[in-house]
Amino acid sequence: MKATDLLRRQHAEASQLLAKLLRAEVKDRGALRAQLSRTLRAHAATEEELFYPRFEDKEEFEDLIAQSYDEHEELKDALAELESSEIDDESFEELVQGLEDVVEHHVFSEENELFPRVEDFWTNDINQEIGRRMRERFAEILSGEELRV
Repeated sequence: MKATDLLRRQHAEASQLLAKLLRAEVKDRGALRAQLSRTLRAHAATEEELFYPRFEDKEEFEDLIAQSYDEHEELKDALAELESSEIDDESFEELVQGLEDVVEHHVFSEENELFPRVEDFWTNDINQEIGRRMRERFAEILSGEELRV
């Protein structure tokens, strides 16, 4: 699977988890929040370790990559705030909504601006190889390997 397709799939999974968390009963929020947290943190780490660095020194990608890193910082801040909240707190849904807004903006930016340019820049073979590496690293992180971000 191409790296860009893998990232699109991860974006969709995160969006689905956020939607479930917004609709979840209080008793189900803890498990969903934990799953969302693992997914988003593994996604961000994989992008930061294996995807973004391939474009940091390319002038035509400079602004998009800087924007993606900034969006990751916003995402991590919003996620940390959600992780530290009580699942039965009245502000919980507001925190989930705030995180969803950050994720939606990030997804839109990458899928509509960055990924099309990456797909034009990389050969299909390179995109496939990076995708393979990213899939492996994502699985390592989810299985409990040390997070490098």
